[in-house]
Amino acid sequence: MVDAEENPQLMIYGLGVLAIGEMLYSIDTVRMTIYQPRLEHISTWEISAQKAQAMGRRSSATARGNGSQRRRRFLPRRVVPLLHGQKHLSRQSTELSKVG
Repeated sequence: MVDAEENPQLMIYGLGVLAIGEMLYSIDTVRMTIYQPRLEHISTWEISAQKAQAMGRRSSATARGNGSQRRRRFLPRRVVPLLHGQKHLSRQSTELSKVG
């Protein structure tokens, strides 16, 4: 079960909609809802537009700080076996189509 209150992923969506909506309207409150029909669960969270923007700025600053500390290098040698595997699979599927 997922709750809407202070849900980071939902907040990203809410901030995106808020940014677009503010181009057209004056928005005071952001209301975000998660609906999970199989669990019969509905969770709604309401926050002022100012608080939502402040939380977004804090999250963004935190993410930038964490990103600079955890930089990882791209290692192409890890990708090469995947590419060889794709060639192998396409060769197998060609052989199967000849048999069938």
